Amino acid sequence: MGTTVMFRPTNVQKKALALLKSGAKHVLLFGGSRSGKTTVLVIAIIFRALRFPGSRHLICRYRAKDARSSVLRETLFPWLDNTIGKAGYNYLVHESVITLYNGSEIWIGGLGDREQADKILGHEYNTIYFNEVSQLSYVTVTTAYSRLAMKVDGCRNMFFYDCNPGSPLHWAYKIFVLKRAFNTGEPLEKAVFITRCC
Repeated sequence: MGTTVMFRPTNVQKKALALLKSGAKHVLLFGGSRSGKTTVLVIAIIFRALRFPGSRHLICRYRAKDARSSVLRETLFPWLDNTIGKAGYNYLVHESVITLYNGSEIWIGGLGDREQADKILGHEYNTIYFNEVSQLSYVTVTTAYSRLAMKVDGCRNMFFYDCNPGSPLHWAYKIFVLKRAFNTGEPLEKAVFITRCC
């Protein structure tokens, strides 16, 4: 397909990759700008899309244009080009979806615009990645939870999140750091995993 480029993770990125294999359904990576968290999660999505033909994955932010300019153009396209090559995928601009040679899809979208959100949430996914989750409300994110429902043999459905170190008042801090339910403050029954990429 193309010339394979090896991903050489930093020590912190290695910890993040181990976390993705831990069995957790919800994984949050947080750290400063340029810490490598987006790269780790995008590469994980590419790997999942290649390993499970016909699977579908969503990368979303508050605004679709921000998802396209930062994640799609700066990270996803370069890694696809350097691994499977330009001939290994097709990008439909008007749909904001990448279709890989094996039938898997990677969708890019925004949840802040109702029409855009309805469009992307009209599908089911194996992975939903909330990029810069600190910009998203709890209601917006949990509304998307029902869309992690696609069934592909052997593919464990997962939620990915990333953000810069956030406010202790934000829902993600309460859930992932304090390990407490956002609405009630009750301790979470199951462990939620977190790592730093900085």
